[in-house]
Amino acid sequence: PIPGKRNAYCIIGLRAGLGEGGGHGWLLAQQIVHGEACYDTWCIDPRRFTSHANVEMTSLKAIEDYQNEFRFHFPHEHRPAGRPAKTTSLTSVLAAENAEFTVVNGWERVEYIKPSADFHPSLSFHFDETFDIVAGEIKNVRDNVGLCEVNGFNRFEITGPDAYDFLDRMFCGSVTRKPGRVGLGYLLNDFGMVKSEATIANIPASDRGENRIWYGSAAASEFHDMDWLTQHINYNEKVQIQSLTNDQTILLLAGPKSRDVLSACSREDWSKEAFPWLSVRECFIGFSAATVMSVSFSGELAYEVHVPNASLYAAYLALSEAGKTYGMKLFGSRAVESMRMEKG
Repeated sequence: PIPGKRNAYCIIGLRAGLGEGGGHGWLLAQQIVHGEACYDTWCIDPRRFTSHANVEMTSLKAIEDYQNEFRFHFPHEHRPAGRPAKTTSLTSVLAAENAEFTVVNGWERVEYIKPSADFHPSLSFHFDETFDIVAGEIKNVRDNVGLCEVNGFNRFEITGPDAYDFLDRMFCGSVTRKPGRVGLGYLLNDFGMVKSEATIANIPASDRGENRIWYGSAAASEFHDMDWLTQHINYNEKVQIQSLTNDQTILLLAGPKSRDVLSACSREDWSKEAFPWLSVRECFIGFSAATVMSVSFSGELAYEVHVPNASLYAAYLALSEAGKTYGMKLFGSRAVESMRMEKG
């Protein structure tokens, strides 16, 4: 489906239209007639690209693709056309710390911290020169504490008197309704196939707003999940969904000393009794308003610090200053991916 269009469908990303047209046309026809294809069609779904993928960028990427038609695309090779498309106030700050960037849904996201500004690993299908660098980042998270910017994470705010009944119908498991708690769930289609995975965070009413639910999922699912959710709101349900994806950024604090760092820059009680696993609360990091969740994809004690982009730099400075005492270092997405695989 084409995002934002009713009864409009297309397949994009093909390089041999005539040769592949029969099979892809068959899958497209299934979507039009039945609403779903028999195979996963995400790799050719136009909704995997979001607002940054305009005509100008598409032209640059198409030219780059044909220029490299007979070259292998290596792991961790990030080609330069159409970059940088999306950045935060920390992008230049982290670049000054020798950050190497990958691209996630157009966002420049830290991949790892280079040992020097002129460091360039070889492109290979084997382990390259970054292996020990990433291992060092993981070791510091395991033994001390690390900080990572996770920008572009998909974030919807769901409100309305029927919000919980709507989510109970959409998720295949029960959705927690307890204030200040976080849950994980899966959205399925009519064939029982997974459409999305999302966290649900129940934020109690405060001076920042009424009771509301935060829905979080992968960056690339921004358009896809919004389509799936909005098209399933019944005509008599009072549910509102607002995207905060481009308004908030996560600072991920991970490691056994992460609670100490958080306590040093926020006056809340961060003990495990006051703020247990799978909790969410609004607070201040330094003087910056933030929403913190006690969740982890690293296998270590960790907190997601969600900060409005306008005060992101201030929150980063507060955490960085607090982390000096505890050996805090920056880490990137490669370390995150390695740790989450080990966690299982």
